[in-house]
Amino acid sequence: MTPNPAADPLDVLAETLALAVPLEMARLARLPDGHRDTVIWTLAARAGRLVSHHGDALQWPAAGRRTRCYGGVRIDGAPGTAGVFTALAGGLAAAAFGPDGATFHVRHWCAQPSACPTCRAEAAA
Repeated sequence: MTPNPAADPLDVLAETLALAVPLEMARLARLPDGHRDTVIWTLAARAGRLVSHHGDALQWPAAGRRTRCYGGVRIDGAPGTAGVFTALAGGLAAAAFGPDGATFHVRHWCAQPSACPTCRAEAAA
């Protein structure tokens, strides 16, 4: 199958997240309450760190990105596209357990739809 060159990369990312985030939410929902909170905080922190520092990996392949150097020393081990995508999906799933859920592009996820203002507004419309 040949990729559609006219496809908006953000739409492709949102469609891919539409599958990955609910899967991660289901995994989180199966965890015991006390452990779930710890995992959610860990996922959120990881997502914030990786997406903010390596978010370009979602748009450009690793070969096309600049190499990170500190003091002239190349730093290897930067996460690739899959690592950043996994962190983003995990962070959105973690945020979905918050009171307002999580929204990315045109997608919204929440673990408690009855308490989510966005879900209540959509249901009322």
